[in-house]
Amino acid sequence: FRFMFNGIATRQPWLVVLCLVLISIVVRCAVGFHPHSGESKPPMFGDYEAQRHWMELTVALPPKDWYEQTPQNDLQYWGLDYPPLTAFHSYLCGRVGSSVVPEVVAFESSRGFPGQSVEGKIFMRSTVLVADVLVYLPSCFFVVFALTRLNSPPGSTVARGTALQRMALSLFLALQPGLLLIDHGHFQFNGICLGLTLFAIGCLAYQRHLLASALFCLALNYKQMSLYYSPVFFFHLLSVSLRNRSLVRGVGSVILIGLVVLGTFGVLWMPWLTTGLDSTLQLLHRLFPFERGLFEDKVANFWCSLSLIYKAHLRHPRKHLQIASTAMTLAGFAPCSVHLLRYPSMLSVVYAVVITSLSFFLFSFHVHEKTILLCVVPACLLAAVAMDADSPTGHRKPRKTPPSAAAYTTQQQWLLLIVGQFTLVSLFSMYPLVLKDNLIEAYVALMVPTAALHYTILPRVVNKPLVVLSALSTVGMAAIHVISALVTPPARYPDLITMAFTTYSFGHFLAMFVALNVMQWACVGKAVKLD
Repeated sequence: FRFMFNGIATRQPWLVVLCLVLISIVVRCAVGFHPHSGESKPPMFGDYEAQRHWMELTVALPPKDWYEQTPQNDLQYWGLDYPPLTAFHSYLCGRVGSSVVPEVVAFESSRGFPGQSVEGKIFMRSTVLVADVLVYLPSCFFVVFALTRLNSPPGSTVARGTALQRMALSLFLALQPGLLLIDHGHFQFNGICLGLTLFAIGCLAYQRHLLASALFCLALNYKQMSLYYSPVFFFHLLSVSLRNRSLVRGVGSVILIGLVVLGTFGVLWMPWLTTGLDSTLQLLHRLFPFERGLFEDKVANFWCSLSLIYKAHLRHPRKHLQIASTAMTLAGFAPCSVHLLRYPSMLSVVYAVVITSLSFFLFSFHVHEKTILLCVVPACLLAAVAMDADSPTGHRKPRKTPPSAAAYTTQQQWLLLIVGQFTLVSLFSMYPLVLKDNLIEAYVALMVPTAALHYTILPRVVNKPLVVLSALSTVGMAAIHVISALVTPPARYPDLITMAFTTYSFGHFLAMFVALNVMQWACVGKAVKLD
């Protein structure tokens, strides 16, 4: 990367950006050639069919019926359970589809098989690709440049890196292997939700708080799991609004942000708010179905791992589990929220986004295995802390030669280790889903280059004990893969191998969660507060 782009990144950055976008598109297309969820598996056909059905549904029915059980809308067959912005996006895709491949979104007659046709697959894969090109890929460059720009106000960046470093980190975000596998293999639109969140974080760095609030509301209205980030935006905006200004101006700023939030939600929810209270309550019921279980399938979180020795989901009422999971989640992100209130800076925001999302993933009620993407994508931003120039934890000048481990502080070395290992383990944790979707080839094609890159870079930037620690972790993952390929689990414990994947991953996620909490508070004297 340094050989190809070192000079061009400074002289012609837009040419490098174009090359990186093209690389990202090619890799996405390559992943898209592999099977999708539920392929040739009637009667439900997986998440792929869910997304296609929502396009069919939103085009054929008025908005007031999108979330209702009606003769034309059977909620048992992939009923819409995402917020209004997802519904409007499905409507837009459905309108395009009705002009290009009408049989794929034809009402009722298109269920299942037309979407499995070659034309249907090309259209459906294209919708995710276009969404990434328009939302996710631009957000990668925007947030990295926002967090690492030169001549920025104190506290509004996490580092001041070189042009080459910014391009490398942007590409790392753009090619996040877990996101590629789920969105372009399994088939979902996580890139839109994550892209809007990255745009919002970038706006926080530029201190455009109203725009950041609006963008985050859009993310919330695309996927309700964006609530994982809501404590970060709430506490950061509250602290910045009330700090270093009069009480009247501070309260006025908070009220203005609140009006932006209410206005954004009001516009998006208008079709249901104007229909009546029952429609609004039904929408909320679809978004937060509390009657579901403690966790979905096998997931690398606390509750699923606990079930190995104590099956809480079978021994306690659902209401008690909801209270317990909520309490543990709140306790998990409380320390980083206090840090945000006391020391508002973008360095604290980046830590808090990862810690808070991990707290939700590890301890909250009804978590899916794919939700780890909401943790690992923002975790990539932690790599920016180790950039060359004027880092809040390093204060170094730009180098003309490749860095060595001695050039990084202990904390920066740990962060680089966590970012790389988090990427590998998050992909590893989703292997049971990969196996179910027959995406093993795509998994290997993404995992092997990612691991190779990780172990090419890691020995150059961290000390030997950390390299050994990382290697032991990876050897453990490889051993579980070998066991899963050679050993058939006993009939009494059919999920034994699956639980090995998820429990091993949970141990890593919990260790990273604790380590990041400690490191965030270790930055108290080093992170510069926002003015």
